[in-house]
Amino acid sequence: MRKPVLVLGAAAVFFVVVSEAARASDGFAPSMYGVTDVSIENVKFNDPKASDKCGLTKDGIATVLKSAFVDKQVPVVVASTTRMQVMGTARIKLIPEISTHLDEIMGCLSWVTLSAQSRENLQIPPIAPPREVTVLYWNHAARVFSGISAHPAKVAEVLNNAAGQFSQQFVADQRIKYHVQ
Repeated sequence: MRKPVLVLGAAAVFFVVVSEAARASDGFAPSMYGVTDVSIENVKFNDPKASDKCGLTKDGIATVLKSAFVDKQVPVVVASTTRMQVMGTARIKLIPEISTHLDEIMGCLSWVTLSAQSRENLQIPPIAPPREVTVLYWNHAARVFSGISAHPAKVAEVLNNAAGQFSQQFVADQRIKYHVQ
């Protein structure tokens, strides 16, 4: 009984080590390598009235996300308290977006996304003037359906799960050593 578990465990460790070595040796850094600040932005509600009727508030979502990163190894700051970005540092924005539909009979249906992105000015040939480009580093989306009274807790559960997945990816991207050949 223990042999299959040990074999699977060894295979998983081998896969992680080999895949990280392969990523490191190809001359490209992982997407969030070297990021020093993650700014949690204010939630965007696509339908504020439906979100409000389903018990979702900007303060509530901000509190959930702030507490989701406690004890995680991610340097998060809340957008309202974000300090000026220091030249030469990498900052990305963690943007929550919730699209809610309220059906008085069925309950609340929300599409919850959490994305890590930045806006950069890049010169993309053959056009000489720089363009503002959105760079997407990470994205998570989930659908939440529940009764009105349970909806804030269900959305919080999805956001906590997304924050955990983001944290794992962020930490993994920082550990990888890479070099340009």
